[in-house]
Amino acid sequence: MCGLTGFLWKNSSNMLDIQNQLELMTNSIIHRGPDDDGFWIDKKSRVAIGHRRLSVLDLSSAGHQPMVSSSSRYVIAFNGEIYNHLSLRKILDSELDGAIHWIGHSDTETLLSCFESWGVDDTLRKINGMYSIALYDTKYDSLYLIRDRMGEKPLYYGWSGDVFLFGSELKPLKEFHSFSGEIDRNALALYLKYDYVPSPYSIYKGIKKLSQGSYVKISMVNNSWSKEYIQGPNYYWSMNDIAQSGKGAKRFNGSDKDAIQKLDDLLSKSIKQQMISDVPLGAFLSGGVDSSVVASLM
Repeated sequence: MCGLTGFLWKNSSNMLDIQNQLELMTNSIIHRGPDDDGFWIDKKSRVAIGHRRLSVLDLSSAGHQPMVSSSSRYVIAFNGEIYNHLSLRKILDSELDGAIHWIGHSDTETLLSCFESWGVDDTLRKINGMYSIALYDTKYDSLYLIRDRMGEKPLYYGWSGDVFLFGSELKPLKEFHSFSGEIDRNALALYLKYDYVPSPYSIYKGIKKLSQGSYVKISMVNNSWSKEYIQGPNYYWSMNDIAQSGKGAKRFNGSDKDAIQKLDDLLSKSIKQQMISDVPLGAFLSGGVDSSVVASLM
């Protein structure tokens, strides 16, 4: 688990100390990433991004975030893990004839190279993992906020006056000096009904929780960030679409033994991908069928 946060501001007059504000927000989520912190600020474009790191893949400084792409076009702050990043590296090396000079072996670096080579939409179709991402495109002055297909990694965003805030939790947003924190009574009603606040709502007015399998994009227009220029959420994946396509798929005609073997192969492949790590691994074993199978295959 890592954590990210940041903000976009309209002009310098409403920000007394950008660095201190970003550090305050980032330090509020130190529990998400005790191993390292990082800050990236562009005062010209008025973008500030902070990151707290829990080192799992590539424990060296080569995995430090926010990370800048080789061409300096993209800047990324990433929370999560890309399970197929090694195979994606092989594809990139093949397509680009080994032109990429890899600095380390983190999935963050792989992800950043994917965005640079394939763009946002194609990359999101190819990656397999759990993630929330803040991706800034310096070429077009655009910020993308992206959440994984099943919504395992949270990401919040919204406006506080004329400043756009985002973060892995509500905690860093509350640290922003002008954050009002007004309770959304409609969201409170949802909490009392469901025992949690469902996406795209949050407990605070003006702050949203990014829906699973989607991203939002905000672009600078006329040298300013504005509410009118947020696009999305744009859905790149849908559980309903997958279910509908499965209904029309060819039925499995194998034997019971074949079905057991097929399931074993799929589970083994999935778990093997999720065991790529530079730190010790473990599993929460409750004793049920699912956790017992996972522990056994590990």
